[in-house]
Amino acid sequence: MNTYDTHCHVLIVAAGIGARFNSQSDVPKQYHKIANKTVLAHSIEAFNKIHCQRIMVCTHADDCWWPGLHFQSPHKVHQCTGGSSRRQSVINGLLALRENQAQDRDWVLVHDAARPCVTTSDLTHLIEQSQQHPTGGMLVKPISDTIKHSTDGQHSHKTIDREQLFAALTPQMFRLGDLLQYLEQ
Repeated sequence: MNTYDTHCHVLIVAAGIGARFNSQSDVPKQYHKIANKTVLAHSIEAFNKIHCQRIMVCTHADDCWWPGLHFQSPHKVHQCTGGSSRRQSVINGLLALRENQAQDRDWVLVHDAARPCVTTSDLTHLIEQSQQHPTGGMLVKPISDTIKHSTDGQHSHKTIDREQLFAALTPQMFRLGDLLQYLEQ
């Protein structure tokens, strides 16, 4: 699948504490179970059928669940410590990939651990299309909700035409050096 002169790596961001998840437990959402497997394990295994050099997982500095995580992967899976924001976690992950011999021209698929339902066909399509683009690409889906515009947050002033609106999904695929430079600015 990867017929280009650069490699592809996966960066899974799992450093969040799940504040928006509204769980009654102290367990972050990426460690909750679906069908006897954690969300993070499902996310790692979603990449099992694609060709990549390695998977880097960014976890929270106080993560005590990672060492006991069970998953199956044909890839080298590494762990690094994330940051205080998603942006900083991605930066830390890119630097960790670089320390593991990833090159600035290599492609990186940046994926959120809490999004385990990405399909192999979507990944394959994203990789093939992104490698033909100088910058990269991302998965998107058309917005189906009615979108309203409000200047005060209380009153709707108009309905936005959603024909040209799309929701960004993960993973998103960019060259390591370009993404790192963009995030550090």
